[in-house]
Amino acid sequence: MNSLPKSMSWPPVASLVTPFSLHFMAALPNAGPFVEFSIEGDINEGETFYSPALAVRDGKVKIPDGPGWGVRVNPSWLERASYAKSER
Repeated sequence: MNSLPKSMSWPPVASLVTPFSLHFMAALPNAGPFVEFSIEGDINEGETFYSPALAVRDGKVKIPDGPGWGVRVNPSWLERASYAKSER
């Protein structure tokens, strides 16, 4: 496996893609040492739409370890969310 190229994940926006990507990278035998965390500044400013909030400490992000993807959508955020359905 040492011959595999390093794989990186680039979830640049504050969304559920970030915890998904962290879990994906943790499962890879050839994960690279970096992951793009957010180009939007501090994604934990104000109310976040999922918890626990992710934070960078000493250049590292702890992978959430709750059930499933490790995070849960905050019910208060979900109550205010819009619902849209696309149809052909």
